[in-house]
Amino acid sequence: LMQHRNKKEGFEFLSPDIALELFKDIGDGFFQSRYDCESDDLVLQPIPYVLVFGPNGRVFSYVRAENIDDYGDSRLFGKHSIGLGGHINKGDGPNYVESCLEREVTKEEVEIFGGYTKPKLAGTLMAYDKPVDRVHFGLIFVTKTNGDVRVRESSIISGRMVSIDELMRDTNCKERYETWSNALIPHLVELSKY
Repeated sequence: LMQHRNKKEGFEFLSPDIALELFKDIGDGFFQSRYDCESDDLVLQPIPYVLVFGPNGRVFSYVRAENIDDYGDSRLFGKHSIGLGGHINKGDGPNYVESCLEREVTKEEVEIFGGYTKPKLAGTLMAYDKPVDRVHFGLIFVTKTNGDVRVRESSIISGRMVSIDELMRDTNCKERYETWSNALIPHLVELSKY
């Protein structure tokens, strides 16, 4: 994954051949406790991060919890986000990324009512301005539902489908939303067509 760290900062769409190479790199990686490497800039942790798009130009948005028991990383307490997902666990193998997405999105964090598409890898995201961002490498996925999304896990205070247009016009996004969401918001229209 170190070769991907040298790419430009922010969100970058991926071609299918690069996506396959990236999945191979992840499969060939090693496991280390996330808490041992959360402040180690030499270990880049891949994080599957899914945007859920709904009918009428909407995307799921939520607010993270603000206590360590419910949400394990104080650097993101109370931040708004448009991406669901999290750390890959050893038990997610052998299809690490797919299993992590299944576990995080449909079994732990939210419940999707109605049909939804299999998450599709759209691109990657890297940011360097905050310590929490420097050690995580975003694998940005898109899924679409014809239904609604409801919060299931205590790590999320509240969540709802919001208008993409409304979100893109919101002048307070920079302060309220976490770094990755802010990097993706300008690309939401294009991502929703993915």
